[in-house]
Amino acid sequence: MAVTGEVQLFFDRTAKAGSQRVVKLGINHHSGDFSKFQTGELTSGITSYYLLSDWWVYQEAGNSDQGLGLFGSIVINDDDEIAGLPVSFTFGGVYTGLIPTRDRDKLGLMLTIADHSDNNTYTHDYVSGLERGTETLLELTYNFKLGLGIEIMPSLQYINQPNGSRDFDDVLVVGSKFNVNF
Repeated sequence: MAVTGEVQLFFDRTAKAGSQRVVKLGINHHSGDFSKFQTGELTSGITSYYLLSDWWVYQEAGNSDQGLGLFGSIVINDDDEIAGLPVSFTFGGVYTGLIPTRDRDKLGLMLTIADHSDNNTYTHDYVSGLERGTETLLELTYNFKLGLGIEIMPSLQYINQPNGSRDFDDVLVVGSKFNVNF
């Protein structure tokens, strides 16, 4: 069973889309059984703490739905013997309507830094002496809203130390997402 509690502090809670400023502080506890990475021993429960924020920082004149919003999060898990990512940080921004005549399109940029648990043997088996580190992800996206509920979102990602592995090469990932909203 998972239980979450969250406190939200609104600085601007207008009815317009994307124009709110909010900070959220929360805790999540999952009471399930988890195997410890190194020993395989079962332990009960893990708790995560998080701080999230969405902050509208710039609004284009005459249109409250266009402009720049920033976001960020910090997530901390209390046991790196069972949590693959003991600490992660995400920061970024989304600009709606950056290109004239493309008022509903969104340009996004995001940076995620994730500290991988030294105890997680998902990649390394402690035989070869390889170590985990911090994974960094930088992502650039553009969401084209084409009408009739159709959206196409190409993305470009650069990943430093994929999966937290210090012995893997950095990667560049090109992708695209296709949505049809009914």
